[in-house]
Amino acid sequence: MFFWLSMLAWAMALGSDISDFYGRFAESAFGKLCLVVVAGGGINLSITLASQTVNKLIGINPGSFVHTIAFVALFEGVAVGLTILAVLFVVGLGFGVMLLMLHLVDGERLVSVIFPWHSPRTDVPYKKLTVIMQVLSFLALCGFAMGWVSTEQPSYRTFVEEKARWFLYSFEMYDRAPCTLGEGQRVAFLDGDEVLMATRAEEATVFEVKSCVSGG
Repeated sequence: MFFWLSMLAWAMALGSDISDFYGRFAESAFGKLCLVVVAGGGINLSITLASQTVNKLIGINPGSFVHTIAFVALFEGVAVGLTILAVLFVVGLGFGVMLLMLHLVDGERLVSVIFPWHSPRTDVPYKKLTVIMQVLSFLALCGFAMGWVSTEQPSYRTFVEEKARWFLYSFEMYDRAPCTLGEGQRVAFLDGDEVLMATRAEEATVFEVKSCVSGG
């Protein structure tokens, strides 16, 4: 119980630090530019990865299944965010040590030059200890992300593909078509007489393109 309360307190403190950092970082033009680049790049990368995942499942142009792409992009965004944190772990080691050294020698003006979004604060008690804990907490978060990327990502990819199959089958396919459908089969209509047919088996849902005409 004590462990989980400690983790909750740490998460709340880390969230407060990140929120405070975001507010000060976003005040500068450089910070706004970085946020736009990271957010825009992350969203586009998530959508691209989601499209690739859907294409892997159905084997055709996934452009007709934008709802599934949007749904899968939410899961891809989690993976992209954790990957960014893993990269920041490597970068943060250097910047974190530099930031600690500058604060420990009271180099506020030098800190403001190297980190333009930084504004000196005098209202923080035990400032040096606070900075040490903030840097170590952020590195711990990034280290967790790096561990996840290196060990858990393959199983997460399988999870995302299963959710993509479920969403596509449940919300973008129909159980009535001109041709005869077997039990558990659904279709999504393509060009002409072609359909994307899904057959739900015990292990997985299989997708294939077939011709579907009345009486077929």
